[in-house]
Amino acid sequence: MKIIALLNQALKKKIINDIDFHFATHITTENQPELMLAAVCVSYTTNCGHVCLPIFNLENQLVFPKKEKKFTNKLWNLAGNPKNWTKILLNSSIVSYDTNLTPLVLLKNNLYLNYLWQAEKKVSLFILNNKEEKNNVKLSKKTLKSLFNGKNDNFQKIAVAMTMIRKTTFIIGGPGTGKTTVVAKILLALIRISKKKMKIKLTAPTGKSTARLSESLTHALKKIKSNPLEKNMLPKHAVTLHTLLGITKKNKKPFFNRNNLLNIDVLIIDESSMLDLLLMEKLIDALPKKTKVIFLGDINQLPPVEPGSILKDIYNNYHYAYSQKTAKTLEKITECKINTIDNLSNNDINDSICILKKKYRFNSISNISKLEEDLNKNKLNLVNKIFFNKYKNIIHYEINNNKEYINMIKNIIKGYIKYLNYIKKNKNIKDIMKKFNKYRVICAVKNGIYGIKKINIFIEETMEKMNLIESIQINNNTWYIGKPILITKNNKSLGLFNGDIGITLLDNKKILKIFFVLPCNNIKIIPIELIYEYETTWAMTIHKSQGSEFEHTVIILPDKDQKVLTKELFYTAITRARNKLTIYSKKKILSKIIKKKNVRYSGLNNL
Repeated sequence: MKIIALLNQALKKKIINDIDFHFATHITTENQPELMLAAVCVSYTTNCGHVCLPIFNLENQLVFPKKEKKFTNKLWNLAGNPKNWTKILLNSSIVSYDTNLTPLVLLKNNLYLNYLWQAEKKVSLFILNNKEEKNNVKLSKKTLKSLFNGKNDNFQKIAVAMTMIRKTTFIIGGPGTGKTTVVAKILLALIRISKKKMKIKLTAPTGKSTARLSESLTHALKKIKSNPLEKNMLPKHAVTLHTLLGITKKNKKPFFNRNNLLNIDVLIIDESSMLDLLLMEKLIDALPKKTKVIFLGDINQLPPVEPGSILKDIYNNYHYAYSQKTAKTLEKITECKINTIDNLSNNDINDSICILKKKYRFNSISNISKLEEDLNKNKLNLVNKIFFNKYKNIIHYEINNNKEYINMIKNIIKGYIKYLNYIKKNKNIKDIMKKFNKYRVICAVKNGIYGIKKINIFIEETMEKMNLIESIQINNNTWYIGKPILITKNNKSLGLFNGDIGITLLDNKKILKIFFVLPCNNIKIIPIELIYEYETTWAMTIHKSQGSEFEHTVIILPDKDQKVLTKELFYTAITRARNKLTIYSKKKILSKIIKKKNVRYSGLNNL
């Protein structure tokens, strides 16, 4: 059987998609099955989030799903051993070693789609061209002392100092390591050592993460003394990267680009683990050379939806020490002992990374931090420890029948009783919002009985039966006092952004309206009739919760294995909780999740 016939079968079986098939058959002919399968594979892996296809390490199970191995073996038998592809690929007119003219590029045994190779090349040059800047050590040292005021957190001091001496800095830390506090101190440090008024922007990949950044940074800055001039330079709120670059759903091309640069002195990007390669490329194009850029994030969280995983790739270049030159400067500014390493490679990426290690968030009696550590260390016994409730403040339930499912919904509702009582007591909206944000249900998926759509419906129906809410219909939608909603699309005319959460309450005239507490702590009240792009948010997806934290988090996992269920998803879920965690899942699903690590192929792993 010829390869096109086999690929047609693979298309019908939904092993590959239309793009994979048509791309490969358009740029190759079937008299070279190796070339055609290579083109299919690189397109397929791109759709899976990879930047490139590593030829030498290529095995069947690294590309197509294992369950289809019997069928896909026919493809590999026809195309031969991938280790022999290199010569065939480079002898082809559609593959080159380093040019913009061919659809495929083979570099260091990695096969790329041309546009992804170009993007990676640009990002690589941006990272490697990060040299140490001129610095007034005396002023920087004085500034750092004023911000830390005798407090001894060397990791945070090093992070702040690094932003003073580097044009680009990557600050990496897990939950509760004080990333927001560091951001606040970085902003004030850079303002204080600058000789001019600075234009500063805060951004993050999603609406929810920008809302969380704005809120937490406002609180962090209140704890640090600053004068009116400094406060005037501080950014009031964060915006999404798409908004910053001027990318809209109607126009995917950025308004700001290499021909129309942003006017920014300092750019801080939070939740950088969600930053993909192509968005990074667009950002680099729009940045002027003068801009100082600080990336913050947690490498163990969910990777981006699109190809690439920039922050994790950069972390893979870190050696837990610095060059002699950088260490000497950091020691002068921080008065901390800095580890050094000899014979670093001929780039400065390692000298641009700082890891935050000390944790502040978790309650001392809670084992959430211990669970996080066990997960990152791949301790397989953690499933049994979860299942038999061996972690303090972590409770696990297994749902095996309809009765247990109904009890789950009722238990979820109990967590919201204090919030509903606050509303009955006519508490002010700020107190109500604080109470609501202490507890949250997060699901791995949107659809199915364990997804947010059904869970939200069942919560509402059960609440109504329990006389906790009384619903009415407005614009063919169900509304009631206390209904929480999540804005899913920016609405500039209303001043609402993707990720904003609103609470449905009665206004002074006893009319139902949506109340929002903005990051600046102002209250915005919007008529229900004006709200269109939203979803009920008693339960939200783990993806949407990224960047948030709650006192008590409830995690609901589906009863069947799905592609989305990975170790990174579970890590992101458990680290949303500060003090208490409740997990609803089957043991076999949990066992699969912690073993299923999300791997992304990229040439940035080893710069």
